[in-house]
Amino acid sequence: MKRLIYLILIFILFGFNNGCSIEDENKTIFLDEKILKGFEKCEYSEEFKELSLKALKEKTPIEIDQKRSTIKYKAKGKFFGLPIESIEKGVCYFPLDEDSFSCGFAYNTALIIPKPFNEVKDFLKKSTGMDFTKELRDKETEALLRPLLIPYEGGKKSILYCDAGNL
Repeated sequence: MKRLIYLILIFILFGFNNGCSIEDENKTIFLDEKILKGFEKCEYSEEFKELSLKALKEKTPIEIDQKRSTIKYKAKGKFFGLPIESIEKGVCYFPLDEDSFSCGFAYNTALIIPKPFNEVKDFLKKSTGMDFTKELRDKETEALLRPLLIPYEGGKKSILYCDAGNL
């Protein structure tokens, strides 16, 4: 009986057909406009920083790449109206620890968009007037001042990438 009540509550809270299971909850980072505020200038909101730490402690990564020193999480959200399928964080030190210096000390963040590179490039150019394929960096630190759009998986998907430049 408790299980039935629990299932009914889950359906009420999360909808009947949103494709989100309990396992997804353990793996998925949910991003909204408040969390991503500032990312268009490669700045990170306090909510984003808190979420990054929380993810390190509570979420199950979908990929750990020790060669590239990155960790990837499934994500749901939108940025400039584009869907986000995952988020990649670095630079990570392995084995991962639950402190702020374990992953993200030398910040780089990538939003993976499940749309073809050329489609995303054209959409961003049309909707913002900016060409995100051109690097815009700070002269002193070489940090990106806006996300850089790069092709992913042979151009089948896209990445919007920010890094901290030279530390």
